[in-house]
Amino acid sequence: RFPLNSAATRGGKARPAMLECSAGTRPSRMSRRTLLLLATLSLTDGFQRPLPSRLRTTALQAVSEQKEVRSEEIDRLMRAVAREYTSFFDPLEAEFYVPDVEFIDPFNSLKGLDKYKNNIDMLAGRTPLGMFTFEKSGTGITLHRIEQLGPDRMRTRWTLRMQPKFIPWKPIVRFTGISDYTLEGARIKYEAWGSTATVSGER
Repeated sequence: RFPLNSAATRGGKARPAMLECSAGTRPSRMSRRTLLLLATLSLTDGFQRPLPSRLRTTALQAVSEQKEVRSEEIDRLMRAVAREYTSFFDPLEAEFYVPDVEFIDPFNSLKGLDKYKNNIDMLAGRTPLGMFTFEKSGTGITLHRIEQLGPDRMRTRWTLRMQPKFIPWKPIVRFTGISDYTLEGARIKYEAWGSTATVSGER
């Protein structure tokens, strides 16, 4: 039994919460969740006395393995996002998004993967509205940088180019900005972006 600093009540009387581990339990047979709990409590002084060295080592190894798996998953996500920018999100790699992904920019906000994809396709000139509004030859996006800001945050820096058809001299409008992503696991849950615009070919 290892007493924890957090207290539980029984019959109205506070008592130390206990985590039981039988003497015959082999660390290798303990669940990963239990090992992670043990490691967390040990590292944050959650125990009033230290874990046995073998159990502590096994728990810390489980934490290290989980971090490695998480790092690999984030690397896969970042590579997928880089591919999407290169192809102007054609295709959109749906496996890296939650179904109710949210998007917000200075002009609109939307929720749901279908709406998210349709908005990108419109900007790229792949929907009827997009084809009516923009010259496809003058439309594109360039990824300048992608970085992880924390366990559940990611940022991209980019330049979006659009050429409106309804302006007679057809200037190129460039939006240079950032997208901040909130992640759920290794999938995108929320994207918010802001930008500044410049216009070439102005009259």
